[in-house]
Amino acid sequence: MNSSLWSENSKYNIIIDIATAFQKSKVFFTAIELNIFSIIGDEKLSAKEICNKVQSDLRNTEKLLNALCALNFLIKHNDLYENSPITKHYLLENGEEYIGELHHINDLWNSWTDLTYCTKKGKPREFKTVNEKDSEWIYNYLLSLKWKSKYEAPIVVRNMHLRNCKRILDLGCGCGSYLIEISRNYPHLECVGLDYPNVVSQIEKVNQISKYENIKILPCDVYLQDIGSNYDAVLISYLLQEYSLWDNMELLRKVYNSLNKNGFVFIHQQVINDDKISPKSAVMNSLNMMVNTLEGDIMTETELWVILKENWFDNISFVKTDFDTTIVSGQKLTSF
Repeated sequence: MNSSLWSENSKYNIIIDIATAFQKSKVFFTAIELNIFSIIGDEKLSAKEICNKVQSDLRNTEKLLNALCALNFLIKHNDLYENSPITKHYLLENGEEYIGELHHINDLWNSWTDLTYCTKKGKPREFKTVNEKDSEWIYNYLLSLKWKSKYEAPIVVRNMHLRNCKRILDLGCGCGSYLIEISRNYPHLECVGLDYPNVVSQIEKVNQISKYENIKILPCDVYLQDIGSNYDAVLISYLLQEYSLWDNMELLRKVYNSLNKNGFVFIHQQVINDDKISPKSAVMNSLNMMVNTLEGDIMTETELWVILKENWFDNISFVKTDFDTTIVSGQKLTSF
């Protein structure tokens, strides 16, 4: 057989690498679940020392540690294991640069294993709304939102027209980080956040939002319940993708009615190109919506424009960010 078949960048190995990617992911997520990287920290530990802290089987733990070395997450010094530089920088739970969405991504594992079922049947095998998820899932979900918003919220808020606003609503506020960023930049603003009851009950654990006197968080199913009124601006971040086009059409009608004249709506989320095959992150997230929601999807700019235009919004604009999302804004110019 031609030896070039086995070269690192051969077409064969490109295919096999994709086919076996789940194995590497599972090795990585097992280490995350067992907290191995944080247990090692800045030390060099033997497999037995790590095993005693994890309370695991020594022989199999050593195999896992060796696999983590092969994947460059750990470095082996004779019989001692040390975190690699990239692990120390991004994977230690108490580190400033810890990637806080890892536990949430791991929580998506089971739903992704049903991709074939969902493709054939047209719906997830088991569906739960966010409000039906258990407390651990919600906590990991909020941590992932907090991590993303650390980088995204300052840019998004900078692109919102809030200087003359008095009252703003964050629809599906998640961990509340956007409201905190708004409060820091516009302390005069009255900030209201709405989200599912089981989300609201855990926000304080992730963000000490009670420190901000001008922020009020209320439990609400925003698609089914009244969202209030007399707002000068409404922010909707990463929410519309979880629901159908028609559900979102109805929600934007409620948003329009809740706004004062000249008020703005700001939608922040991923946008997929009209060809539906790019960018890659949006395409993969479209599948994530497929296996985790009943009718959710990543929308195109055209679809977002139609939703806003059909609900009488004017001055519609699109601003692309450096982190592969789009900020869409629309203004209510009429008083009805």
